[in-house]
Amino acid sequence: MERSKSSRSSSGSSSFSSRSRNSSSSSERGERGGERGSKPRFRKKIAKFTLPKDTKIDYKNLPLLQRYTTERGKIVPRRISGITAKEQRDMSLAIKYARYLGLISVGSSKKR
Repeated sequence: MERSKSSRSSSGSSSFSSRSRNSSSSSERGERGGERGSKPRFRKKIAKFTLPKDTKIDYKNLPLLQRYTTERGKIVPRRISGITAKEQRDMSLAIKYARYLGLISVGSSKKR
């Protein structure tokens, strides 16, 4: 009933040793690349929409509000828009107020 350690270790190590450890280039592995256990490399965030300094967030500024909404009428999240948290709060309030007044659409009608 005893199992020999030699048979277990030989079968386990042969399957591991049969794997080839070839160093793949970054083009084969994509942009992230790296080996297991390495820390992920983050890219610097590029702000897609940046507000000019003199711009005031207001519910009457419809072109500005439409830049921060999707085609379906959803508010673009802060991680995508790249604006500050305070500006995002002001923007969402202005969009919601403009929706309430009927200045911008609440959402698009989806064709089924």
